[in-house]
Amino acid sequence: MATKAEIRKTVYALGRGLGMDNEDIHALVYGITGKEHISELTDKEFFAVRAELMNRMKGMPPAPAERKPKTEYSYDRGRLSEAQAKYIWRLMYQLESFDEKPCDKTLRERLAAIIRKELNVPVIDGYSGGKTDIFKNVTSEGASKLIEQLKRYVASAERKAIKRRASGE
Repeated sequence: MATKAEIRKTVYALGRGLGMDNEDIHALVYGITGKEHISELTDKEFFAVRAELMNRMKGMPPAPAERKPKTEYSYDRGRLSEAQAKYIWRLMYQLESFDEKPCDKTLRERLAAIIRKELNVPVIDGYSGGKTDIFKNVTSEGASKLIEQLKRYVASAERKAIKRRASGE
């Protein structure tokens, strides 16, 4: 048995999904059940209203998937490419997956430290698309070196994890 709050939420959500306003929703409910208020619906009447709303949705095109905005990097000549940036982040997530215990540093802070150490360049948080651009001073060549070093870090972390599992830790 659905509560009145659940009934109301469901009917309004389905109606809104069809682009209906409050008056349209109430007119539909009245047309199916003869009741003016959604809170007066019985379970049987609610299921009838819900079925009608869902039938109406079947003919509608699917809603476009909401995309989260991409992080924009400025790709000047000689700067790292978007593909390189994505691959670097993928390697960082792989590296994180081999951590024995959670690290007190964020993945971004860890990457900044690796960039400073391996490329010997300052990591300046520049702004690009509302986000800080950690790759501001990384060139295309530097990104290639960074990727190779991250691959080594991942391989090493993987070997250590396999040893830990084999020794029964």
